Amino acid sequence: MSNQYKNLICPISDTKKFYKLISIKNFPIYMGVVNKNHRTEFLNLNFNINKLTGTVQIHPRVPIKKLYFKPHGSGTIGKVWQEHHSEFYKVIKKKIKNNILEIGGGHNSISKILGKTKKNLNINLTSFDPNGKILSNLNHKIIRDFFN
Repeated sequence: MSNQYKNLICPISDTKKFYKLISIKNFPIYMGVVNKNHRTEFLNLNFNINKLTGTVQIHPRVPIKKLYFKPHGSGTIGKVWQEHHSEFYKVIKKKIKNNILEIGGGHNSISKILGKTKKNLNINLTSFDPNGKILSNLNHKIIRDFFN
């Protein structure tokens, strides 16, 4: 297998030695609820691995304005998602100290649990999400333009 994407750079090793791991053909760019007139776009979803470090990157990347053209509400509806977030919180709560960095947490499921259970602690929450919503009961900062 030869180098597939010379423009991918590993953030750990600064190398460009990526190889195609797997490709899912014609994957929908946006997965969420849309109106009937929405024109669905598809792209091959290619996962590439840097064999030196094991980091995985997707290429080509979908333009962020297409990927997040509206909040999709993933992880907010249904008993399975509620149980998932509750169990995940049980795993991470022992490690929570003062600063939390959440990437793609627009629906704030974990942050909402944190806000209910850790009210008296001095916790700074920074969330990277173009559609993120501020939680008033936490010291919460959202960075929306990081993905640009």
